[in-house]
Amino acid sequence: MTRGPGAWLALSMVGIAGCGSGAVPDGYRPPIATFRGTLGSGGGSSLSPDLRMAVVWTSGVTPDAFPHRVAQEVTWTRTAPATFEIAITERPPDEVLQDGPVVGHLLAYHDLDHDGHLAFATKTDTGFADQLVGFDPDLELDYNEIDGDGAITIRRFNTPPGEDPASMALTLYGSPAPKYTCHLLDWIPTFALEAGGHLFAHDLNVGPWRYEEVYGTFDCPGNVSPPDTTALVCSVDAYTAIQYAQPSEFVANTCGPVVRFCDVKHARNTPLPADWPCPCDPSKFTCVDGGIFGL
Repeated sequence: MTRGPGAWLALSMVGIAGCGSGAVPDGYRPPIATFRGTLGSGGGSSLSPDLRMAVVWTSGVTPDAFPHRVAQEVTWTRTAPATFEIAITERPPDEVLQDGPVVGHLLAYHDLDHDGHLAFATKTDTGFADQLVGFDPDLELDYNEIDGDGAITIRRFNTPPGEDPASMALTLYGSPAPKYTCHLLDWIPTFALEAGGHLFAHDLNVGPWRYEEVYGTFDCPGNVSPPDTTALVCSVDAYTAIQYAQPSEFVANTCGPVVRFCDVKHARNTPLPADWPCPCDPSKFTCVDGGIFGL
């Protein structure tokens, strides 16, 4: 099994919010979930003051059909030279809780600009504000809330038969290579899609949002392809509209080509709309065979 450039952080979930004893400090919030972790080798990182942790929650898509992501900082405490503890005490931000259960990904990063929060990146950046150094593409935190009471559960893809994901050791794999910070972009690096065409566990090239971004599908707003669609993947009752972007020189050199894509669908056994672009006309679009992995 491929394990990526290096095993970086080993985490094990130790429980969901427990009760304390004695006096309760002012402002105390019982944790929704608690993690204990051990710093491994191979990531080129350490438990330094600028190492931070964040859960990035995803819910729905933005008006331009990109995943709607919100970063929530979580504090960590050093418990030994190479071990620490994380407690998630806040529910996900309200803006991602409008559509029911949400999905989160635990990321470790260096706060290069020292502003105290994870900064996403844009295709026009001339440098990264923060450096992504640890994540697991096959790990998901699911938050579900009923009548104000919420719980975080763990979901792992490629879980061995008979294993309970909540009891397995969680691992954040990592590397300090600038390339992996490209996964914080507001566009998708095509190298992530290429990696997504394979099922290598913990492949950092695919990014932390493997299953939402690569294997998931996003409907185009209004069920209409964006006006700057430049490529199509056609199927029987749907097509994928692909947009290419011209990134900054820094992003182009660090991340390579970047894309966005979304799906337009029509009901089966109904007439196709007059402006349906499939079969793809090569004089108007780049016609992609083999799905988005053919990029």
